[in-house]
Amino acid sequence: MTKLDQFESTFRAAAKETYTRTPLKIDRVLVATDLEPVDAARLTEAARRFLVAIDRPETVWEPLAGSAFDSVQALLEQVEAHKPDLIVTYRHLHSNAWHWPYSLGEHLDVLAQATPIPVLVLPHPKAGRIAEHAMQDTGVVMAMTDHLTGDHRLVSYAADMVDRGRRLLITHVEDGQTFDRYMDIIAKLPRINTDEAREDIQRQLLEEPRDYIESCRQGLAEHRPDL
Repeated sequence: MTKLDQFESTFRAAAKETYTRTPLKIDRVLVATDLEPVDAARLTEAARRFLVAIDRPETVWEPLAGSAFDSVQALLEQVEAHKPDLIVTYRHLHSNAWHWPYSLGEHLDVLAQATPIPVLVLPHPKAGRIAEHAMQDTGVVMAMTDHLTGDHRLVSYAADMVDRGRRLLITHVEDGQTFDRYMDIIAKLPRINTDEAREDIQRQLLEEPRDYIESCRQGLAEHRPDL
């Protein structure tokens, strides 16, 4: 490695991503269900109590009963018509597969990928998988991803979802199997010291999100000193 390469590596390692708050703005919440209108309204009120941290007097909560759409395309059209800032729904919408704890169901699977609007996913209301205390508040919120560094929007949303005076967990995950696969390849390259590479790469992979989390801690202390 040349001195220029060493300097460039040192410079790149010193450049750190710093958290910048993205204010959460939710004026309209759409609660998409496959329920009768009365039950859809009841679930909407439960969601509103659950998300008290983001509820304001001017926030509009709109229940969407099951009769309002009968296909994935019709659901997307409803979303386009209502233009919500947040969608609340549950797994296996318009499906009997809620009997099994697998997959999201086709409506939710498409919804989560076909629209940039954040989607809050609840267990199916008939499945009985919500603990008694789970819908009381958002006192503890976890932001978890495998690309945390620089994801200001995710951290900001998570922070604003936390009810006052509670806990925010900011979590970065690395895929151990992927890491091991790359190390297996590196081990076959004679020019690279495998043991040093394993230690250095692992340290750098975790150091960057760790530094970013610390910048989140400092940045959020100004906006949410109660966290």
